Amino acid sequence: IDRLERIGWSTTDGQPMADITGKVSDKNGQGIPGVSVVIKGTNRGTTTNASGDYTINAPNNAVLVFSYV
Repeated sequence: IDRLERIGWSTTDGQPMADITGKVSDKNGQGIPGVSVVIKGTNRGTTTNASGDYTINAPNNAVLVFSYV
Protein backbone atom coordinates (compact mmCIF):
# COMPACT_ATOMS: atom_id res chain seq x y z
CA ILE A 1 0.00 0.00 0.00
CA ASP A 2 1.63 3.17 -1.13
CA ARG A 3 -0.94 5.93 -0.57
CA LEU A 4 -4.13 6.48 1.43
CA GLU A 5 -6.53 9.39 1.21
CA ARG A 6 -8.96 10.62 3.87
CA ILE A 7 -11.84 12.77 2.65
CA GLY A 8 -15.39 13.79 3.72
CA TRP A 9 -15.91 14.60 7.41
CA SER A 10 -19.45 14.70 8.90
CA THR A 11 -21.33 14.57 12.19
CA THR A 12 -23.91 11.89 13.01
CA ASP A 13 -26.39 11.99 15.97
CA GLY A 14 -24.32 14.61 17.79
CA GLN A 15 -21.35 12.25 18.00
CA PRO A 16 -18.15 13.23 16.22
CA MET A 17 -18.23 10.80 13.31
CA ALA A 18 -16.55 10.83 9.95
CA ASP A 19 -17.52 9.45 6.57
CA ILE A 20 -14.03 8.41 5.59
CA THR A 21 -13.66 7.91 1.87
CA GLY A 22 -10.37 7.03 0.28
CA LYS A 23 -8.40 4.97 -2.13
CA VAL A 24 -5.71 2.37 -1.50
CA SER A 25 -3.20 2.33 -4.32
CA ASP A 26 0.14 0.77 -5.18
CA LYS A 27 3.34 2.66 -5.95
CA ASN A 28 2.19 3.04 -9.59
CA GLY A 29 -1.11 4.64 -8.58
CA GLN A 30 -3.21 1.58 -9.44
CA GLY A 31 -6.09 0.89 -7.04
CA ILE A 32 -5.84 -2.29 -4.98
CA PRO A 33 -9.12 -4.26 -4.76
CA GLY A 34 -10.00 -6.43 -1.76
CA VAL A 35 -8.08 -4.57 0.95
CA SER A 36 -9.78 -4.92 4.36
CA VAL A 37 -10.36 -1.64 6.20
CA VAL A 38 -11.41 -2.13 9.85
CA ILE A 39 -11.88 0.27 12.75
CA LYS A 40 -9.24 -0.83 15.27
CA GLY A 41 -10.73 -2.62 18.29
CA THR A 42 -14.04 -3.36 16.54
CA ASN A 43 -15.45 -5.72 13.96
CA ARG A 44 -16.75 -2.79 11.86
CA GLY A 45 -15.15 -2.58 8.49
CA THR A 46 -15.33 -2.67 4.74
CA THR A 47 -13.23 -3.72 1.76
CA THR A 48 -11.96 -1.75 -1.17
CA ASN A 49 -13.81 -2.11 -4.46
CA ALA A 50 -12.34 -3.05 -7.84
CA SER A 51 -10.81 0.44 -8.13
CA GLY A 52 -9.33 0.45 -4.61
CA ASP A 53 -11.95 2.87 -3.26
CA TYR A 54 -13.55 2.52 0.19
CA THR A 55 -16.00 4.36 2.46
CA ILE A 56 -16.47 3.78 6.17
CA ASN A 57 -18.29 5.75 8.87
CA ALA A 58 -16.18 5.97 12.01
CA PRO A 59 -15.52 8.19 15.02
CA ASN A 60 -13.24 11.03 13.98
CA ASN A 61 -10.47 9.77 16.28
CA ALA A 62 -10.67 6.16 15.04
CA VAL A 63 -7.62 4.26 13.92
CA LEU A 64 -8.17 2.38 10.66
CA VAL A 65 -6.36 -0.91 10.12
CA PHE A 66 -5.63 -1.92 6.52
CA SER A 67 -4.78 -5.50 5.62
CA TYR A 68 -4.22 -7.30 2.34
CA VAL A 69 -3.24 -10.87 1.64
